[in-house]
Amino acid sequence: MKSELDARPVFMQKEETIKGHFLICYAATLLERIFQFKVLDDAWSTTEICRFIKEFKVVKISEHKYINVTRSSPLITYLSHTFNLPFDNYYLSDKQIKMMHTR
Repeated sequence: MKSELDARPVFMQKEETIKGHFLICYAATLLERIFQFKVLDDAWSTTEICRFIKEFKVVKISEHKYINVTRSSPLITYLSHTFNLPFDNYYLSDKQIKMMHTR
């Protein structure tokens, strides 16, 4: 888990800035763990989830068309089928992009 955070030294001076940074990092870690255990039933590792978050990319090719340039993985297939979302579609429409944002 610690290696997945990709932590680096943070140079802050003010106490409230340091506390704010810590709070954001803690909240992000907490949300990732809740997603891992409560939503995905601990079926996927932190490494796999972080890789999906970092690597999922969609490129806009025209006003209403997109291409999913993410390499397929078992997690993407699982998420697509479990939540009925088009994560594994190559071509995506505006409607599909909005559907992924609102869920």
